Amino acid sequence: MSILKTDLSTAITIPKFYLADCLKNGQPKQLPNGYPMSFAGSFATVFPFVRADGKQVAIRCWTNLVANKEAKMQAISQYIAQLTDKRYFCDFKFIPDALRVVNSTGAVEDIPILEMEWVEGDNLYTYMKNNIHNSSVMQQFANDYYEMVVYLHQQQIAHGDLRNDNLKIKADGSIVMIDYDSLYLPGLTEGNDEIKGYKGFQHPKRENNQLANPQLDYFSEYVIYLSILVAIDNPDIWLKYSCEDSQLFSLSDFANPQQSAVFQELQQLSDPKIQQVLQQLLEALKATDITQIKPLEQLNKRAFGIDIDDIFNKFAQLPKSVSQTPQTTISVDTNSIINKFKF
Repeated sequence: MSILKTDLSTAITIPKFYLADCLKNGQPKQLPNGYPMSFAGSFATVFPFVRADGKQVAIRCWTNLVANKEAKMQAISQYIAQLTDKRYFCDFKFIPDALRVVNSTGAVEDIPILEMEWVEGDNLYTYMKNNIHNSSVMQQFANDYYEMVVYLHQQQIAHGDLRNDNLKIKADGSIVMIDYDSLYLPGLTEGNDEIKGYKGFQHPKRENNQLANPQLDYFSEYVIYLSILVAIDNPDIWLKYSCEDSQLFSLSDFANPQQSAVFQELQQLSDPKIQQVLQQLLEALKATDITQIKPLEQLNKRAFGIDIDDIFNKFAQLPKSVSQTPQTTISVDTNSIINKFKF
């Protein structure tokens, strides 16, 4: 059955359609006009929801379900639940047959939902815009973002759709990834690369990629990191080219960088850090396959003459599968290691 956002918005306001315990006796947060508050994406709509116990959660309902969604979401939920360090993730629970939906033709379907931890904070664009003239906050944010990238690479995790709306920054500056439909976890969510990510953050060849892999984010990580670096000392350029749907670049910029106004303007900047990331982004655009793209930390490998692979080997490994016994934690000051590779 085809499910429209309006079908979901209607269903979430009708208590007798609440089949899951987490919905019963609760209610969606409402707009001033009485309609339920919602945030729509390409494949799903999220409703802020207040449970019967007063706790606010996010209820995620799909308008388009991809193959093996239940198995994938269950695997991701279990993986996140057993992490000892969840700083970049939010807990959630997949609940089948949780909400009854009736479409305009009268067809009835009981659909699954995700009950997700509500993350209070700004999305990437809003956070950067609000702090665009505070260079110290932006510099710390650049370091925090870089640290997140290093962590994800070390764990061979890829979000698959890094963009403004899928990165939440809390009041303390901590970063949380949301929307795990495209998440890649080694040994758990391997398979076809079905959700290609938002085009303004993706390599043009992402469309041709067949299998999900740990390198799904490599290109978008360059895009976001470069945007943060530009915002630190060149806020006017960031404000000129960035918006709710993008960070500096559009799909046309990636398709034809030689004719791109933003690429030309960035190449005039004197900051060596910006130029280093910019040149690697341009180099990445020459790739005919996204698996050819080098990770962000390779920049620092060349800059400092240090083998980052050797550093990675010193990190404590989190379990690759929820069925495996966690490895023994190695006592390493990861903060001091990360600091060696920050710009």
